[in-house]
Amino acid sequence: MAAAFFAVPLYVIVTTSFKTMDQIRLGRIFSLPDTWTLEAWRYAWFNACSGMNCDGVGIGFRKDDTQLRDAVQAALKALVADGTYQKILQKWNVTQGSLTTAAINGGS
Repeated sequence: MAAAFFAVPLYVIVTTSFKTMDQIRLGRIFSLPDTWTLEAWRYAWFNACSGMNCDGVGIGFRKDDTQLRDAVQAALKALVADGTYQKILQKWNVTQGSLTTAAINGGS
């Protein structure tokens, strides 16, 4: 019984995150999405607010860890350059707001 106490809200959160706003407004919180969409995830990823800015989310590194930061940036640039990044976004239908480069401090 205790498991259901925690599982039901989790089920509602996960299934709601894949619904369109119109489906959410219907108020059928326990139903599965009629149309599965990543609209909410896309909005949260690219328009998330952090403090006063709504620039989406990014990858954070410690200021003194420049070696890791530069390695991740190089890997992301390679994915963009060879088209892999775009293929991944197209496969999952999340091309809106896609990046063209891996900028450091791109949100500031």
